Amino acid sequence: MDQIEVNVIRREAAGKSAARRLRTQGRAPAVIYGKEFETLPVAVDLSELEPIFAEGQQSTALLRLHIDGKASRSSPLVMIKEVQRDPLSGQVLNVDFHKISLKEKVTAQVPVVLTGESPAVRHGGILEHVLREIEVECLPTDIPDRFDVDISHLEIGHSIHLNELQAPDRVTVLTGADEVIAVMAAPKAVEEPAPAEAEAVEGEEEPQEPEVLAQKGEREEEAGEGEGEAPRKKEREKEK
Repeated sequence: MDQIEVNVIRREAAGKSAARRLRTQGRAPAVIYGKEFETLPVAVDLSELEPIFAEGQQSTALLRLHIDGKASRSSPLVMIKEVQRDPLSGQVLNVDFHKISLKEKVTAQVPVVLTGESPAVRHGGILEHVLREIEVECLPTDIPDRFDVDISHLEIGHSIHLNELQAPDRVTVLTGADEVIAVMAAPKAVEEPAPAEAEAVEGEEEPQEPEVLAQKGEREEEAGEGEGEAPRKKEREKEK
């Protein structure tokens, strides 16, 4: 794997206010640490790291850090161990660089990339990419850029497991062999209403309660008219 040269500067000031000033300048606070290496706070220009993030090489790239612009054989070789981001904006808040040796094995998370196109998708199959990274152990120079997994023959109801993947020589896969990389799920069936419910919906009539209340009101009104007629009849008889 090729080494990527990145410039960093020593960072004297610490604290939240100093970190905010760096971010306004397009930089992020970082730290370099490792075996037989005194921890060193630095600042890194994010424009130098963005191509690495864009290529999905955050966990696999080998970086040669030139401190304060000085390129030398003593420039530490590192890997990005951790990147802290703002959960809302996605802005890089902090970067941890781990100093490594080309003679010692390291662990890395290698991205999984699905290749090809399965005919099952055209027939309604739903492709689910389950495992997106595979943990490996090897020498830094043997770290794969990625694992390509061909899904062109994946049928509905079938899946691809990690034990079907052939790892490169000198690379030990640490992720469990039974892990599912991808699965082609069957299309979701459209639920239809039960027959009784469907009949109720199709033959639904307007509620009858208002009509019943209306008839009741008419009867009460007629009754009221009859009750008022008797007293008026008696009054007419008295006048005669």
